[in-house]
Amino acid sequence: MSQPPAADRPTASLAMKVKILLTFFCLSFPTYCFPILVMQATSYYGVSHSEAGGLETYVNLTNMLASLCIFTIFLKFGYRRPIITASLLLALVSFAAKEIDSIWGIRLYLITTGVAYVVIKVACYSMVGLVVKTREGHARFVNFMEFIYMTANMIAMWIYSFFVGEEGSFWLYMFWFIAAVFVALAAMFYFTRIDESAIEQEAEKPLKEQLRDVGKIITTTAIILPLIMLWAYESIEQGVGPWMATFNYEILEAPKDISVQLGSLFVLAIALGRLYGSFIYKWVKWQYVFISSFIAGLFFICFVMFNMQEGIGANATSILDLPLVAYCLPIFGFFIGPVYPTLVSLMMTSHDKSMHSAIMCLILIAGAVFDSAAARAVGSLFGHFGGINAFAIYTIIPIVVLLILSLPYAAFLKKREARQLAAATGGPEK
Repeated sequence: MSQPPAADRPTASLAMKVKILLTFFCLSFPTYCFPILVMQATSYYGVSHSEAGGLETYVNLTNMLASLCIFTIFLKFGYRRPIITASLLLALVSFAAKEIDSIWGIRLYLITTGVAYVVIKVACYSMVGLVVKTREGHARFVNFMEFIYMTANMIAMWIYSFFVGEEGSFWLYMFWFIAAVFVALAAMFYFTRIDESAIEQEAEKPLKEQLRDVGKIITTTAIILPLIMLWAYESIEQGVGPWMATFNYEILEAPKDISVQLGSLFVLAIALGRLYGSFIYKWVKWQYVFISSFIAGLFFICFVMFNMQEGIGANATSILDLPLVAYCLPIFGFFIGPVYPTLVSLMMTSHDKSMHSAIMCLILIAGAVFDSAAARAVGSLFGHFGGINAFAIYTIIPIVVLLILSLPYAAFLKKREARQLAAATGGPEK
């Protein structure tokens, strides 16, 4: 009897899951230094708030371009070699960014990060299918994977706070730290192997046919509704999130290192929300989790924004010296935490497995557009109306949109499943 594939053996499967989680953990370090770069762009390089908000365009435009073709690269080269190449490229540019020491060095770093982010994220999501076979298992692992990612984001913020807490150009050494992380990641994949036999049968599929498959799903309700919800979510996380440290520094007037540490609580809150989402779905349907979270979050954010005052962190010498209301804004992240992984899982599992890679690329392309628009819009609102009003607009409106669309999307999915079941069994649609 022949041996089962490595991915089917419990030990190999566990090792693969750990590798995926470690890779996703490392991915957080280059992507979540963006709040630091926004803050340093205005305070160290002296660019305007609007221009600093436009920095995210460099990474997101690259995200879009890379997402258009990355799934064909995986079909040709597998997952391992693209991850090694992207990791080494990012390490090289991170090392160079410290030496360049200019706003253009930051832009080059963000462009490279955009490529590496797409390669590694699509690879991680795709590799989940190699080791997890059930729909429920896929959703739960993706939620836990995103929890690990957000936890690593918080750790990254605290590490970066050490660098920005020093005077002068010392903060640039954080790029060398990022370079070291990705040299280690490349080494891990170089010295280990991945069973990629599951994607070999798709390698000969013509590019035109792959692109046509993407075009078929773009205009369907199954994609449009969750994409609108993803826009609302990204408006909060990627619009408000990158400006959180700047808000704490300029509006609350807390020192830079404390501003970064306080901003990390927003990441922690999102991570805890995703951890909560990874087990609550055992007992409660996702739409009811969404609605209860959005209603609570809406009341919470309204209370916080209408009671926030400028300068309340001016006398703080540690994060524990801040008044209670300063912690409330980051905690809002808990209420939106489960949104992204849940929507991604719903979009993928509501289509055939052959479409999953295309859907993931579509999500990344849409996310890149949403992220750029959100960061730039918050930057403009920040400069024209002040940080408090900017944050109020970019939290209240999106969460109302999410609240309104949750039940219609759930009803649509239920109806779609009934049609698919009727088609499969030959019975009447219920």
